[in-house]
Amino acid sequence: LKGDVALPNLALGKSIRYAGIRSPKGFEDEDYSSSDLLEIEAERSSNNNANSSPLDSDAAGDKKMYAVPAQLVTPGRVSTGVFKISSTFLYFNEDRIHSSDENKTENTNGTTTTSNNNTDDRHKIPRDRKWAVDLISQVHLRRYRLRRSAIEIFMLDQTNHFINIIGPMQYAKNYKKPAVGLNTSGDKAFDYNAERNRVFNKIIALKPPNLVYYESGSPEQILKKSGYTKQWQQGKISNFDYLMHLNTISGRTYNDLTQYPTFPWILSNYESETIDLNDPKNYRDLSKPIGALNPKRLEFFIERYNMFEDPEIPKFHYGSHYSSAMTVLFYMIRVEKFTSLFINLQGGKFDHADRMFHSIRQTWENVLSAQSDVKELIPEFFYFPEFLENQNNFKLGVKQNGVKLNDVILPLWAKGSPDEFVRINREALESNYVSEHLHEWIDLIFGYKQRGKEAQEAHNLFYYLTYENSLIDIDKIKDETLRKSAEAQIDSFGQTPSQLLKKPHPARFPKDPNSISIFSTPSLLKQYPYSIHNDSKTGILFVAAPKTVVASYLYLGVTDHIITVSTQRVPGIHKWLPANVSEEE
Repeated sequence: LKGDVALPNLALGKSIRYAGIRSPKGFEDEDYSSSDLLEIEAERSSNNNANSSPLDSDAAGDKKMYAVPAQLVTPGRVSTGVFKISSTFLYFNEDRIHSSDENKTENTNGTTTTSNNNTDDRHKIPRDRKWAVDLISQVHLRRYRLRRSAIEIFMLDQTNHFINIIGPMQYAKNYKKPAVGLNTSGDKAFDYNAERNRVFNKIIALKPPNLVYYESGSPEQILKKSGYTKQWQQGKISNFDYLMHLNTISGRTYNDLTQYPTFPWILSNYESETIDLNDPKNYRDLSKPIGALNPKRLEFFIERYNMFEDPEIPKFHYGSHYSSAMTVLFYMIRVEKFTSLFINLQGGKFDHADRMFHSIRQTWENVLSAQSDVKELIPEFFYFPEFLENQNNFKLGVKQNGVKLNDVILPLWAKGSPDEFVRINREALESNYVSEHLHEWIDLIFGYKQRGKEAQEAHNLFYYLTYENSLIDIDKIKDETLRKSAEAQIDSFGQTPSQLLKKPHPARFPKDPNSISIFSTPSLLKQYPYSIHNDSKTGILFVAAPKTVVASYLYLGVTDHIITVSTQRVPGIHKWLPANVSEEE
């Protein structure tokens, strides 16, 4: 039994340097020069320069060190305000909406929502937040709307906070007041990357006592140094865990629906009453993108690619993306807060019932045939069966054929059970077939077939604004209307993950026949007693073995666990790993 009380086991032995995400100028591969690397120690020595004079303290001993205009990004809302760093706390002070924007809130798709009446004070009253430096466990550099301007902070309580740095001009336009007293570097052309790096450095310079991981270097460098690929090849981590690591390193996050973690469709058989996971015919071809799985439809995409000519827009195969905010909301519509977000984006009502998520089989057939649908899956398909049930009894509407929408219609082999569907889907993800071919899908989404000539040959090119090195530099667009239009397009089309590999991903090593797991050898499982000592310092008050896997960002790969709460009010997740049994035993 391996106990992980609060602290995740993510330390890599030493910190990794991270250069962030460049704003490229073309589709060519980009290199990260040494000038991009963060010099943590050098930044620490300059904490008291003219642009970072100390601010007043809120409490004795809490010295304010830095403040910058910023946005707090959550799945349903982007709040603008001021991000402050002090000696013991991080603060986000949300600003009151001013003048014509008084009742408007920016959504994650670039649109705004207006409150219906004056009784809705949620967006009128500023909401301040405070996080203790001592509870910081990880700090990641992120991008937002393809701009290297954000950081994501993970805490010991398993919460995480996405902070996007904005410029003083953007702050002034949004709130009709100058960013007085804030650190804006004094540059006419605001350098988002430099300011984001400065904020990152100042947090690291505080030396949070529980900080176990922070990044520096390109995403490609981070993956190489992490050792995750070798661990996956050797079978030390599951396919699910490895995909989550790749999503995290490439910048995918649960806080931004346009950069939500993406997973592949695994199975292709959603019709039969039973399914044999040892039969390769029941699996999707992982060497091809969704848009290339149907040869007849692929002919249309190829013809459109060859016929398309535009002096400014590069050729592309697909006008839609495999991962977008609407893809996430489509799948998660039965679960709050995604339900409210979906209704909000649809103007206060559900979409037409025929266009909503209703059937696994129908959705699969649609992504194989529709010319505008090439979406992949989200992680919840492999651990969260509740998203398939209408537990809140939402009135989702009636289809044209008279069928009332309620729970998602499952394949016959799931026997009507969402738990069984997720179990089989997860078992398929960890199957021998997928283990032998998963690297091919990784090449398409995170690897060398993501862009360039290899992507063209693999029929894997998407609209140019989905790539982080798009041909347009948003910050150089002077016309505010055109700039907002470009940002809205980025939010609408989705975003391609940061490229992690420029060479073919290695295949997984053949499975050790002596290795056992819950999936492959359930008959060999044994029960072992676990003693919990109840002493005065670390006594256990509560023990539970939940039915559903913990929906935590850092524990999505854990399939077996117990939850405890100590006398010191510290929650813990205790997990155990498969055993290796030798032939002699």
